[in-house]
Amino acid sequence: GPARGGVTKPDLVAPGADVLSAMPGGRYTALNGTSMATPHVAGVVALMWSANPALVGDLDRTRQILRETAAPAEPSYASPEDRCGTDANILGAGLVDAFAAVQAARG
Repeated sequence: GPARGGVTKPDLVAPGADVLSAMPGGRYTALNGTSMATPHVAGVVALMWSANPALVGDLDRTRQILRETAAPAEPSYASPEDRCGTDANILGAGLVDAFAAVQAARG
């Protein structure tokens, strides 16, 4: 972020460093990046929708719950040049919190 129109992006963050991932041939390795973080968020959404089927397809409410239940997080910068405006442009609402998101989806 910031995105077009000044909107803060990302919406939130998820674990994406040194995530154990399955590899061809029955092996496992630790990988990094959005390809590792995205499945965390997709899994939380699946849990939320399982807990409250009325949310299925309601992307606005799902996003709202994810943002509202995100846990505070500390940004890390490889170098000062990585800083892009405020910390929200690095962290969004914070770190995805599966337990809090499912509890809010139920409520």
